[in-house]
Amino acid sequence: MRTSQEILTNPAHGLVREARPSQLQMAASIEEVLANGGAYFVEAPVATGKTFAYLLPALLAQGRRVVVATAKKQLQDQILEKDFPTLVRVLGKDIPPTRSLPLKGKSNYTCRLAAAAILEKNPGDAHEYQLFLRRSVHGDRSEYVGQPPRWWGAATAEDCVHKRCEHYADCGYASLKRDLAQSKLIVINHHVLGAEMFYGMGKLVGGPYDVLIVDEAHTLAAGIRSAFTHRISEDSISSLNDLLKRTSSTFTSVRKLLEPWEAMFGQLPNRNWAEPTAKEPPVFNEAIALEMLAGLRVVEADLAKLESLYNADEAQDEPEERDYEHDARALPSPIEIEAEARKMANEESKSLALSVVGQATRRLNSLIRGLSTAQGIVEGDPDIAVEEQDMRRARILANTAIYGSQDERGRFGINCAPVNVGGIAGRHFSQIKTVVVCSATLAVNGGFDHVTSMTGVAPAKTEILPTAFNYDAQGFAFIPRGLPVVGRSDPNHADIMRRRVEMAVRLIELSNGGAFVLTTANDELDAFA
Repeated sequence: MRTSQEILTNPAHGLVREARPSQLQMAASIEEVLANGGAYFVEAPVATGKTFAYLLPALLAQGRRVVVATAKKQLQDQILEKDFPTLVRVLGKDIPPTRSLPLKGKSNYTCRLAAAAILEKNPGDAHEYQLFLRRSVHGDRSEYVGQPPRWWGAATAEDCVHKRCEHYADCGYASLKRDLAQSKLIVINHHVLGAEMFYGMGKLVGGPYDVLIVDEAHTLAAGIRSAFTHRISEDSISSLNDLLKRTSSTFTSVRKLLEPWEAMFGQLPNRNWAEPTAKEPPVFNEAIALEMLAGLRVVEADLAKLESLYNADEAQDEPEERDYEHDARALPSPIEIEAEARKMANEESKSLALSVVGQATRRLNSLIRGLSTAQGIVEGDPDIAVEEQDMRRARILANTAIYGSQDERGRFGINCAPVNVGGIAGRHFSQIKTVVVCSATLAVNGGFDHVTSMTGVAPAKTEILPTAFNYDAQGFAFIPRGLPVVGRSDPNHADIMRRRVEMAVRLIELSNGGAFVLTTANDELDAFA
């Protein structure tokens, strides 16, 4: 069987045009860590060919289950639609048939159950939507031709009820979850990796894995932090009330929380609506906050009871990732009396109600945690001695940023987010035999101490690979003199813009067209074009 070094060295194999020393070194180091275990941190500059350098050794190490976590959904699609098929074509019989799949946040996948109810009121969208369902195996939004319908956000897998849904047999998201369990290569983004840490090893990706490759790792902490951030907003309860209208039940008890919740937020002093503002616990009036926490605990018990009425205590599918945007529309709900719940006559309305209850249950945990943390309340750990609980509480609060901010819709809220995510990541990474952490910009002052702090694991090997570019021979930096930066309202703006364009044209001529022109605004782009 060919080795990664052979394939990356010889263009005759059809993968590379020329050997790249940094790519060869990175692939060799990954082979080493795949064989021996441990973590490998590497800064590999642009044009190293990182994707082939880590995927090729991982695929040749047969029998390994690999998860690749990258920064964005577009990069997930690039790896699976371009890079992976190229490798499979080149490797041929060197590897057994390998199934690969992307996994994105649940809001990227459609829900047939919710969509069916919406299409009854929007029949004009039915034709294009049905075409999409026939084309897409898993109902992935990225496969929708043109702009998805405006109601997409109200009909996603966020509220999936799994086997209790009448559409389960032909549900794209349910098919995805089954297919994930059979896949040897799964590509996720950092936010989904954070959710995987939240729910536990293998809970989202169809089972455990022994190789984790974190690409674009300079954005990893943000993805983890998002999954462990709890937000409570001033309209949480009113949005909850709107959410519950999607069932046929009436939830009077939630309305009892409206006034005290509004009063709790109304008493906050010095709210800054424009910029995030740091706050110290307790954030809210203690008496009102305790009242709300007690009410939410009642809701917690009520929701569990409501689920049991609909046989929700049956064997469940694996936990699902929560919505990473912390949308206040999806906050938890209290229960109505049993008789009201039993009025749901058919299976479709029952499934729709369960989807709301499931969403509410997921949100309830985050809401209780967020409000508790904002008040400086940390749930005790039964595995820790009583005399050490205060120290534990102090450590957790010291590593928590509590701040107020306004979202894109103008709603004010309080966020509770971990500062250093190393403890969270370390518990997860320590369960994985091989961890590769790479990026074009990863080292700081020639070292990886901050990466160790971020991941919670000490590397077995670190490298800063040299760039593939000979900058001195291939390019230069040109800083024009006599062209001041002026605003668009300046009377000289048009003249200066004209001179900038003329200078750029001259540089393009001198370089025989070997130029890359980067602008900062669309009107400048148009002027240069």
